[in-house]
Amino acid sequence: MPDSLLVFVTMLALIPTLFLILMAFKNGHTYGITQRYSGFSFPYSVIIVAMMLHQLLRTPVAIRAILLAVLLIQSYFVARLLHHIYEDRDVKYTYFSTPRLPNPHQFAAERIMENYTPGDTVLYPSVRLFAHDEVEKTFSPYSIQEAQLTNLYLPKDADYIQRMDTTEVNKIRLVKGKSGQTITLFDFKGKTYRY
Repeated sequence: MPDSLLVFVTMLALIPTLFLILMAFKNGHTYGITQRYSGFSFPYSVIIVAMMLHQLLRTPVAIRAILLAVLLIQSYFVARLLHHIYEDRDVKYTYFSTPRLPNPHQFAAERIMENYTPGDTVLYPSVRLFAHDEVEKTFSPYSIQEAQLTNLYLPKDADYIQRMDTTEVNKIRLVKGKSGQTITLFDFKGKTYRY
């Protein structure tokens, strides 16, 4: 690669992150230093790493062994971090201070499948929504999110009677058909991320 092109790729890899650091000093906080904004430099950084790996093949064996050892150690730490992120044990690229809990909607669906009998009614919680513009006024004033996400984990051929309960914001309840008894199957309070 010509030197001028290498300088250009290096600038593309560094400028987004340097800009974020400059803005952090200017604004007096580091809120904007996230992957979301520095991610524009990732493709160019990958190109530079690929060029370095290609050059690695031309270096003496001793230096190559040291660099490969460093690369393997770094790969281990990256793989461990990714494993923790996907196991929900580490905070990943979010604004939440604690890692996610196990999927509450899947658990709620399992409880529905265990307890439902024909004639029962599943009541889903529903949060009141407030329209911010004319387009949003055309939608339902109540959220159907908990019902939608729970239904993803129910069998496709299931024949459950389901309703929204606009007086409840946290609990999935089951009303037994014959007795009218209400059973709380799941309480979402503190287990979902609402904005």
